Amino acid sequence: MRHSLWLVAMLLALLLSDLPLAKAQDSSPASQRENDNESPLRRGSNEFGVWTGYSPSSFKLKGQTEDRKLFLLNLQYARTLFTTCPLTLKYTAEIVPVALEMQPTQVFLVNGTVLVNPAGTVYGAGASP
Repeated sequence: MRHSLWLVAMLLALLLSDLPLAKAQDSSPASQRENDNESPLRRGSNEFGVWTGYSPSSFKLKGQTEDRKLFLLNLQYARTLFTTCPLTLKYTAEIVPVALEMQPTQVFLVNGTVLVNPAGTVYGAGASP
């Protein structure tokens, strides 16, 4: 189960990394862009984005976190609210529909009693308005 979940997460990350969801290039000719003093962003323009992340090992700076793996899927939306030559104001919202943490078996000793927390995957999600 643990190996198949890891494989599904990696395949999902690979598939989503090649999706052409956003086009950032300007299709106007170069000569027209050179003469244009306006910002390339327009008020009311929308942007959509997807990114994934995977950490095959956990960095240990402080504490006892070891042997953990993390997978994230993030969807992003941005809208340009105001733009001038030196300044642009955007509203950005992000949704994290999938956050997986794979953790190993843990053994604790509490008041002389051995407690075992079996290996498993912790599921999570989040949003940022």
